[in-house]
Amino acid sequence: MIRRRHVFYVSGYDPQGVAGYHRLFCRELKRFQQLWPVKAAAGEPRIDADGLAARWQIETQGPNWHVSTTYEFLRWDDLVARDLQRPFFGIVLRVLFCLGENLLNGTLFRTFRAGWRFGLFYLVSILTMTATVASALLLAWLTYFCAGTLLAAGAPLSLGAAIVAGVFFLAVARSLCRRWLITRICAMWPWYRELAHRRRPDLHTRIGEFARRIVVKARAAEADEILVVGHSAGGTLLIPLLARALELDADFAGAGSPVTALALGSNLPLAALHPNGDDFRNAIRRVAVEPSLTWIDCQARKDVVNFQDCDMVAGLGVETGSEQRNPLYWNVRFREVVSAQFYPRLRWNFFRMHYQFIMANDRRASYDYLMFVCGPARLLEWAQDGARTLARFSNDASYVFEPSDPAPTTIAADCAEMARGRS
Repeated sequence: MIRRRHVFYVSGYDPQGVAGYHRLFCRELKRFQQLWPVKAAAGEPRIDADGLAARWQIETQGPNWHVSTTYEFLRWDDLVARDLQRPFFGIVLRVLFCLGENLLNGTLFRTFRAGWRFGLFYLVSILTMTATVASALLLAWLTYFCAGTLLAAGAPLSLGAAIVAGVFFLAVARSLCRRWLITRICAMWPWYRELAHRRRPDLHTRIGEFARRIVVKARAAEADEILVVGHSAGGTLLIPLLARALELDADFAGAGSPVTALALGSNLPLAALHPNGDDFRNAIRRVAVEPSLTWIDCQARKDVVNFQDCDMVAGLGVETGSEQRNPLYWNVRFREVVSAQFYPRLRWNFFRMHYQFIMANDRRASYDYLMFVCGPARLLEWAQDGARTLARFSNDASYVFEPSDPAPTTIAADCAEMARGRS
């Protein structure tokens, strides 16, 4: 039975930061209350003095349970924003160079073998960006051709018209790629290459700071459960983050609050399958054999931005033998969590489908991110036997206690004490 929970959240390759994710969380919390008859409220985010993290408090109460959750957002969105500030044409060239390298060193082939849907998504995103830019250049050339042939303009005038048209059409291409999120998606591919080549010391330093925070919080033993959640590219960073925490304190996960790591739609193979991805493979090996913490890897077949049915250890060339303890795989069916009316639209909105991992449900199901964060059951219980855990909730959101749980009268007394402490 959870009464106090601390969540560390690592976002994907996303520049929207604290304000955007807090707004998203509050919106989804309202939807969560439409599905579950509970009282829930999220406070305003407070950013640390060093700017590396922000947190907000969530109070959730059912008929016979009360959970206080601290949601700590680990910030690296500033690094993403800096990447996206590069000139658009420079991003295009970096993406094409990365594609060429991945073709030559076999990373692209290994990526398709690990997850062919993701491989197609990878290629289609690059082809879309390339086709958009090529169309702009083609229109500029047509302007030159028409000015010289149809309008009988001289070469200087035709060239001037082509330059003006080229600048205009490239600006339109840039705008379209940003609006369709193609720029943000494609900028992530060179970022993975830089990670494999150890060329992101800024992010390496940030991971070390995040790891220290997790170790300190776990050692404090103030929470009944600590969740370290990584979504998308954040799921990739989750593994070196945990490995770094184990380097700092090999007993941190077993000596204080229990720690569970949750990777949602992770893109880990793209880094680990690179020939230079030794650091990632070593981190995977370290976390895979660690018995004091649980690593849960959530995958969804309908999400083309993750690696469905991919073995995140042996499938990435990591040998652990009989020592392996992690991860626990969880295949999520989004058809079971969203309404029948919305699902047909969701399945063709690839980016929105990918974000369903951290959004509220339309239906009660064994996968419910808001219930993991705000509810009284441990995440591991949901992952191991979601149907049984879901059945412990009544229609009014009452929670059926097991013999090992504290008595309901004790829970009520603790809830009253928590309420007095906030007043």
